[in-house]
Amino acid sequence: MKRDRLYYLLDGYKKSSLNADEQQELRKALADSSNADALKSWIEDSWDREVLTDSLHQEQSEQIYEAIREMIIPGKKSIFRYRLGRIAAAASIIIAMSAVSYLWVSNKKQSLDDELTKTIAQSQDIKAPDATRARITLADGSTLYLDSLEKGESAREQGAEIVKMEKGELQYKGTGTAKEVTFNTLTNPRGSDVVTITLADGTRIWLNAESSITYPTSFIKGERKIELKGEAYMEVARNEKMPFVVNVRNRAEVKVLGTEFNIKAYDDEPEIRTTLVKGLVQVAKIAGDNSAKATQFFSLQPGQQASLDQNGLISVSEVDIKEFIAWKDNMFSFNDTGLELIMKSLARWYDVEVSFENPALKSLTFGALISRRSNISAILNLMRMTGTVDFEILPGGKIVVKNGPKDNTKDSQGDK
Repeated sequence: MKRDRLYYLLDGYKKSSLNADEQQELRKALADSSNADALKSWIEDSWDREVLTDSLHQEQSEQIYEAIREMIIPGKKSIFRYRLGRIAAAASIIIAMSAVSYLWVSNKKQSLDDELTKTIAQSQDIKAPDATRARITLADGSTLYLDSLEKGESAREQGAEIVKMEKGELQYKGTGTAKEVTFNTLTNPRGSDVVTITLADGTRIWLNAESSITYPTSFIKGERKIELKGEAYMEVARNEKMPFVVNVRNRAEVKVLGTEFNIKAYDDEPEIRTTLVKGLVQVAKIAGDNSAKATQFFSLQPGQQASLDQNGLISVSEVDIKEFIAWKDNMFSFNDTGLELIMKSLARWYDVEVSFENPALKSLTFGALISRRSNISAILNLMRMTGTVDFEILPGGKIVVKNGPKDNTKDSQGDK
């Protein structure tokens, strides 16, 4: 991309004047490593336009750029923005230097080097999971650990063969010998990489961390019914004679013929969200734990999401699909998301315990598009650089959320 065009897009985002197509163009430009030098130059020029007494030196620009790159996997650039109460307009630049710039312009007395050292350095750090710790509970109650299977190796189950494919995916292959329906449960714990499984009917499922599905080893007749806890993305093989039904935590039921959709249903989150990508699904709440009977169904069109709240009420809304399926492509996507929900997502993925020194911090909202392959410090440091929140990583995988040097929680509550 030409430098002038990149500058136009970056300046436009800072002024909130870009349309949807231009925002997408900017995201692609930031993901292109050939634009790295132009990005660093824009950082320097942008700093000068803030009319500061000291200009940004090349070495400092390099440091900021490296801070940005800390959150990058090859070919991916992170996008991070922040919004809270009265300072929403002051922090609208999408790259990490915006937070540093805000702190600088706010007359922070420390040098840029000191600020970067403070916000980037960590005494402890936690890496993203790079392997699966998933396990299958077989029909006889025994356990099969996925990491114990070599690629291409298979295991026998009633009426099916379980094969570990080349990329570590699991595939069930029917043997045609099943006389009755038996069930397996695939469990993917906290701190485990996403696991992909293809059921005997050809349905493909991506299972997020701290999630589980219970499913038939083979499909003989009637409905194809599975149970889900946690989060999964599904590509359901079409079979008009055998509808596919997902029982979600015994609170909701999703019925499909053949489609792609995402369900998020964690025990520690108040809502069950079903997001349709392709095809058609019907969503209903289940009346009563004992009857397990679905009531009024709501039909979804692609781009719509059904949310079932704690009171049993279902609402349907238009959403940005990419935000809710980014995890499948190893990205975190937050859009003005509360810090409490952000930390829950991080806790599942990195297998950490989170505590808040100040409960008011839970309501702070942030937005981010960042690789799930990053160390946890890369994500925490971006939020720290806003000055409104701080984090301490303790031994044993514990994180304490603290007030930042510029605690605006009182101001934000007063604005509401």
